[in-house]
Amino acid sequence: MTYTYAPPDSEAARSGYQSQSQNLPAHGRQTGDVKVKVDPSFNYYDNARGKINNELLSKLIDKYDADNTTDNKQIRLDRWTLVTDEYCQITGQTKNRTALMKRWSSAKYYK
Repeated sequence: MTYTYAPPDSEAARSGYQSQSQNLPAHGRQTGDVKVKVDPSFNYYDNARGKINNELLSKLIDKYDADNTTDNKQIRLDRWTLVTDEYCQITGQTKNRTALMKRWSSAKYYK
């Protein structure tokens, strides 16, 4: 059986978003591969919920070299302030420097 989350004649189905194909036997177990395109609106909703965007954070840290351990603490904190200001400006969130620093310290170990 093949199904989609959106009706076949809807805009979502025509654009290819939210479509999913599965082979489902009568008892409901999934057999076969599932291929789902990720709807880009998830980024919007994640941002609205206040989720920190690791990709953007990583790019800003690289841009300002905020993770450079050879500089003294005050210079790093000043760079993190720049990262925080630009992150909040781009996303519209109101995260503080400490929250972004904590998120980065835990996220960089999982790369």
